[in-house]
Amino acid sequence: MTAHPIPIADAAPSPAPLPEFAEAMSALASGVVLVTSRLGDRPWGTTVTAFASVSADPPTVLVSLDSEGTSARGIAATGSFGVSILAAEHRALARYGSAPGATKFLESFAEAGDEAGASPTVAGALAHLDCEVVGAVAVADHTVFFGRVSAARASSGGAPLLYHRRAYRTLAGARASTPTDRKEPQMPHELKARTGPGERLVALAETLAAGIGPSAAAHDRDASFPFDSFAAVKASGYFAAPIPEELGGLGVTSVHDVLVAFTLGINMHLVYLLNVVRRWQIAVAAGDERRSSLLVETLAQIARDGTVFAAAGSELGQDLSRPATTARRTETGWIVSGHKVFCTMSPAADVLYTAVTYTDDRGRERYGYAMIPRDAPGVVVHDDWDALGMRASGSNSVSFECVQLPPSALRGGFAAGDAVEYMERNLTAGLFHAAAALGIAESTHATAAARLARREELDPRSQVLAAESLVDLSACRAVFARSATLIDEHHALNPASRGTAEELTSLFAEAQSAKAFVGEAAVRIVDRALALSGGAGYLNGSPLARAYRDVRATAFMHPLGANRAYAFLGEVAAGRQPSLH
Repeated sequence: MTAHPIPIADAAPSPAPLPEFAEAMSALASGVVLVTSRLGDRPWGTTVTAFASVSADPPTVLVSLDSEGTSARGIAATGSFGVSILAAEHRALARYGSAPGATKFLESFAEAGDEAGASPTVAGALAHLDCEVVGAVAVADHTVFFGRVSAARASSGGAPLLYHRRAYRTLAGARASTPTDRKEPQMPHELKARTGPGERLVALAETLAAGIGPSAAAHDRDASFPFDSFAAVKASGYFAAPIPEELGGLGVTSVHDVLVAFTLGINMHLVYLLNVVRRWQIAVAAGDERRSSLLVETLAQIARDGTVFAAAGSELGQDLSRPATTARRTETGWIVSGHKVFCTMSPAADVLYTAVTYTDDRGRERYGYAMIPRDAPGVVVHDDWDALGMRASGSNSVSFECVQLPPSALRGGFAAGDAVEYMERNLTAGLFHAAAALGIAESTHATAAARLARREELDPRSQVLAAESLVDLSACRAVFARSATLIDEHHALNPASRGTAEELTSLFAEAQSAKAFVGEAAVRIVDRALALSGGAGYLNGSPLARAYRDVRATAFMHPLGANRAYAFLGEVAAGRQPSLH
């Protein structure tokens, strides 16, 4: 469909300055809709406030879209679109749909539509309209589409999402405000991304989490892996977050921002990608064209293929820097044999990046990573994950029974037993575990605080518990953000090298201190939330009960588990050379 431009007379007055116009328009409070369409077979959506009813008979609406945007081009090609009127709980989705330059596929939360030709519908929308384009007019850099409404459906209730003064808002309660009026508790000081790509990743993560959340209880109860949720996350591009945009990723290279957006329990995959991106950055800064070209090819292929990695590193009674799993050289490549435990996402990952010990050409014992396809002959993913918490994580044990690999499958490599080399490769891993614990703590505290806000009276004990959790949360955010920022600053100060052994040891110690502190404080926060629930959280179906179990996993996650972390930090504090055995 061709949009017909509206001619603007040459004698038209000069337009108002853009800043003044934008400021004036921000004073208008608007409802928020998601305009949905299809790109091929995939649902797509864009957040819009420039939406209005034109006529009731026949029912007609209009929507204004950037003419060069994906939504406008898609709607012009298909001649149809949908409009989902967003509810107050869709704030994260609205941010996702308005992120400039980001993909906006909707698999994680859109319903396909019950009838042929129905447009993608946002789950939980206050109302949805299916529209056929009956006209389009180009005005300046936008196109106004007029849609004849072919189907309309509305929910029975719910509060709308509003946009006013450049912020998403909700309607105030009907009750008149008084000095003792209670407000919904807020977390105004939660950690925020510091870069544009990081902000877009946070919005994407919040949206995906909102779509995944409703099925979490069932998967926890059944200890089943959420394959549908995994597919939605994979389709969204979240797994490629740290890869530069020019190579097909989302361009979130800040460790701090990747961690702030970490709400989906995807840790070691992102640790691996951050490591590869860091090595590419060093190669570029050092002028190593051969290495940088190889790493560019690797990153581009990961983004193109959507490859997901699961870490196969943990072993029972392991020496962290000398894996018991071995890679033996053959005439055609390698044979890997061994057994790993706690391999998160192992039921669905494409590649198991596996810590192995091998002997190099000079007879030296080395630590390396074998890239093993999950479906390779000899790989056995045992369906044996049945734990107290994190029950839907698919952290099965994996056996490698004489798995044959090509020569290129073994990567990395450092002298077995070298603690500093191990720390450098796992610099951020502990912070991902801390991020998961902090997210659980923030969510449970928000739930408990909301319940307190609805009470007519507060008893002193409840006030103390809530205050102690608020103090713990503030300290957790500060410690966590500081550790992540230190790593980003170290990368900035050492663009062409990894830094010294002393610097790496210090950074690893900072990250492990943050993991230990946040992990223990998060347990206290969740315990208090359970106490404040008055017994409701004790039921197995309660999210608080699930959080109570999940948050305790942090202490057991490597690197480093709590016992080893305190042993390591004690050696650092005493000025001794720390070990990781």
